[in-house]
Amino acid sequence: MRAPWRKITITPIDISVKTRLSSSLRNQIAQARTPVADYLTQYSLEGYMWDEIAGIALIEPSMITAHRQMYVDVDIDHGPSYGMTLFWEATNIVAPYLRPATVQFDLDTEQFYRIYVDLMTRPPVSGSR
Repeated sequence: MRAPWRKITITPIDISVKTRLSSSLRNQIAQARTPVADYLTQYSLEGYMWDEIAGIALIEPSMITAHRQMYVDVDIDHGPSYGMTLFWEATNIVAPYLRPATVQFDLDTEQFYRIYVDLMTRPPVSGSR
């Protein structure tokens, strides 16, 4: 989190609990009978979709309806809060090594599911394996 990246975007658990890879969504995708749909049907598990949100937000940023600039760090002290993500408002005075990040807070779930189903049910591109 302290590396000099040009931009950092975070998809926290807070936004991912607004989505769920449910059995009905998996069944809808399974009907496509494409290689991706078959793979997803066989190996995916029900649960929150934070990776999927992060990926789709890259190709369709308008899906994210609320975000804020915040300072972010991760606790690496080997105590009870080890690994916790720490956030500070952009207006706070913080240590100079902290980096600002865009933190996603809300999304258009209808648009998200529509794009996800579209991507997971597309037929393979001609000539691909």
